Amino acid sequence: MSRLNVRALREALGLSLAQFAREVGVARRSVIRWEQDSIDPSPLALQQLKRLQSEIAEDGRTVTTPRPSTAPKRRPYEPTRRSSPEPDTAPSARGVGVVPARTFV
Repeated sequence: MSRLNVRALREALGLSLAQFAREVGVARRSVIRWEQDSIDPSPLALQQLKRLQSEIAEDGRTVTTPRPSTAPKRRPYEPTRRSSPEPDTAPSARGVGVVPARTFV
């Protein structure tokens, strides 16, 4: 099942992420990953999803596939880079003075 089908199935059932995950027997995070198309459902989970889909069909309801989101994609997190002090000017362990650069003879 694609991301849209899993989400459409969950919404057709009127279940929250946690409720849907409980119904399928997986972690809530798994459902999120399925909907984001990060991972595919396991064979056992696929079996449960097909069971839920057939229950909807028996009730005469249909699963409508929602339109893909048109929201712009978020940029990945980028930590700010901090410059570190040069090794020869780093403060000493006591915080007093400057540690001189080592010279070897």
